[in-house]
Amino acid sequence: MSILTCAQPCKHKLYDFQQDCVEEFSGDGKSLLLADEMGLGKTVQSLLIVREQSLYPCLILVPKSLRLKWLGEVKHWTGKIAILNEEENDHGLDTFLSNPREALQGIFIVHHDVLSQIERKPWLEIMYKLSWKSVIVDEAHKFRNYDTKRGATLLKFKNTQRWFFLTGTPVINTTLDLYPMTRLLRPERPEFQTPGGFISQFCTTQMTPQGMEVIDSKNEDHLFSLISNHYIRREKQEVLKDLPPKISTTLHLQLDAEQNAMYQHFEQYLSMLLDSGEELYSPNVLSSLMRLRQISLDPRILGRNVKGAKTQAILDLIESAPHKIVVFSTLAQFLNILSNELKQRKIQHLLVTGSEDASSNSIRFNRSNLYKVYLSTMQKGLGIDLITAGTVVITDHWWNRAAEAQAIDRLHRIGQIHDSVQVITLHANETIDDYLETVLARKDQMVEKITVEREVVKAIRDKWKTKH
Repeated sequence: MSILTCAQPCKHKLYDFQQDCVEEFSGDGKSLLLADEMGLGKTVQSLLIVREQSLYPCLILVPKSLRLKWLGEVKHWTGKIAILNEEENDHGLDTFLSNPREALQGIFIVHHDVLSQIERKPWLEIMYKLSWKSVIVDEAHKFRNYDTKRGATLLKFKNTQRWFFLTGTPVINTTLDLYPMTRLLRPERPEFQTPGGFISQFCTTQMTPQGMEVIDSKNEDHLFSLISNHYIRREKQEVLKDLPPKISTTLHLQLDAEQNAMYQHFEQYLSMLLDSGEELYSPNVLSSLMRLRQISLDPRILGRNVKGAKTQAILDLIESAPHKIVVFSTLAQFLNILSNELKQRKIQHLLVTGSEDASSNSIRFNRSNLYKVYLSTMQKGLGIDLITAGTVVITDHWWNRAAEAQAIDRLHRIGQIHDSVQVITLHANETIDDYLETVLARKDQMVEKITVEREVVKAIRDKWKTKH
């Protein structure tokens, strides 16, 4: 580890490989495709390059589920307060541009899903025409299909000085996935100026009933020679031989407006129950508490046609994960919803929630490359191992830490084939997650469930008493 020599606010230690990237791309004005393996700090490196070169105004394009993460990272690494455009309130760009002098030194965050809605969101036309000194595209592989609405959006930017594409999986199908990025990395190259030119140079095709179809790649060495000065790819085993075997991250999420309104309604109802004299551990109170857990995961559990923020976050993580991934939840109904979402996307997975044999399913998961995702309730599968997965997602807290630790250890154990295990805990802000986190943090991990439930209910009651 070494220290990056730079001005405030950053006094944080960087790994040597991170510092090398920051130094190389802080000096020569090149755009960058940063394809480091997941967990090597692509966010940090890109933000420090932007900061070191004062590449403002900066636009950051992110998946919806990562908006708050980026908001925090921007503040942490640059000292700036980014403006976040909320889908429900399209005044973000107005706010960003309200003070032209500040906007020239500002950062604006927009999530991917909004970019193609130009017919309904006229402010996008303005955003595309602005002169951006830098644009950071997180999970850039999501724009690989240049002939879709989303894929075409990057090419709408006409006045961008530097591009920073971040993805741990730059090529998912064939080298054609790279076309939108190469087009912007090196616009002067004739091979990259049109999709047809790119395909003829770097792809093999065949005629199908639906028309010409790209089936493979060719001339990869020539392609990468053309972008080698703009491309960095490091793997954990290459640069972090001493990487801790388990890396834990909390992904903070904000409920969308409709989901949040539903949640607030039920939380207020619980408070009214308690004010009416209902016992802390009565069936009505416990039922209301369960509804809050269900809504914070996905309102469809209760039959409402509203997709939850955690569902979207998990789908984003699964799409981006370069390896197998395990998802643990306390609620089988939520895993059933996730399973249906994966079926629609034709993602092979195993679901272990009820009578399924967890042991035999874990063997199938470990032995077959067919399955990318393992969905399981946290309580199922004591003693099994899931050592071929490199990421585990905890969707919601159990009533004690021990159950979560035990679930995580089904991956984090002898025989694990990955250099580290990524542990990602989803946390919905301003929900029951806040109360659970607070209580569990000060309780012994073996604390009784009943104790935690009572403390959470009391915290909800106190909140609404303070409000009214």
